[in-house]
Amino acid sequence: MPIFRMLLLAVLIGLTGQNSFAQTGLLPTRKDGITVQYGTDTAAPGIQYQEFPSNQKLGVDISHFIGNPAISDPYLTQDGIITRSILTHGDPLTLGEPGAILEYRKALTVGELPAGDRTSLVELPEQLFLYVESGEGRLEGSREYWDLREGIAALVPPHAQYRFVNTSDKPLMMLMLTWDEPKAVTLRKDILVRDSHVLKYLSVGHWHFMSKLLFLPVDGMGSTEAISICYMAPVTISAPHAHPPHHEELWVKLPPADSTYLLLGSEVRRMTANMAYLAPVTSTITHSNMNLSDHVEAWIGTNYWGEMGSTSGWQTSPHQPSVAPKPLNSE
Repeated sequence: MPIFRMLLLAVLIGLTGQNSFAQTGLLPTRKDGITVQYGTDTAAPGIQYQEFPSNQKLGVDISHFIGNPAISDPYLTQDGIITRSILTHGDPLTLGEPGAILEYRKALTVGELPAGDRTSLVELPEQLFLYVESGEGRLEGSREYWDLREGIAALVPPHAQYRFVNTSDKPLMMLMLTWDEPKAVTLRKDILVRDSHVLKYLSVGHWHFMSKLLFLPVDGMGSTEAISICYMAPVTISAPHAHPPHHEELWVKLPPADSTYLLLGSEVRRMTANMAYLAPVTSTITHSNMNLSDHVEAWIGTNYWGEMGSTSGWQTSPHQPSVAPKPLNSE
């Protein structure tokens, strides 16, 4: 890593202790935090601030909140997709199987459909979100289809028939998330497809997140759900902040992942392509994304507020354009 990036990384880590409280709205007590003072003159004692204890002092292993498909065994799904697990359903506050920390979602995976292959026509009981990372192909329904390429996202409702077809000589790589919606949610009946490249930026926050909203409650999800693609400019960091219990926020790094990092509490980890983490639901462990490369990098972010409430600002977001399907009998 170039020396200026190493220095910048060190400075950013130092800043997180000073800025996390503005995001959480809560200051730790002297019992819970560490008082740091600059200056020794008794007449002018300098600046004081409070910072959270380190992960080591809290006894926290942040690996519990992180998933990496590179160390996951591959398995076949839908008669053709080579799938690797990233995160699975489980209790985020209880140690168990590695990556089993999703309170509301079933599984976050990355799949590869080899060149020229196709899957069986399936009808699954859960909701499916997918994002195409690379390659070309088609998402076929029972009577229509959509072209797939990098940047295409789809929301497939439960019991909708579909299959994937790879129409190229390269693998079709897809990020996939499945879950069961609560019975109170009005699900859509048809497949919804959007092209992230034509969507407008509708959300800017946490210092340096520039987001396009892929799917919202109006699209057939829960009232506090949203899925977005978030971009960060070169050499930037998002504002570290903490989340309370039952706020399930996932961050997944899209390729290419050059010099990108995650911050959980007092530790920094390299964030490679398709690595993901759950923002710790402890109210005390902050999280942040870092782009220390010389170009824009992107993440997929998903939010599910669970028991925190029944409404969100996403319910008033403007309508997003979708990709029209083509009839299967047109070819």
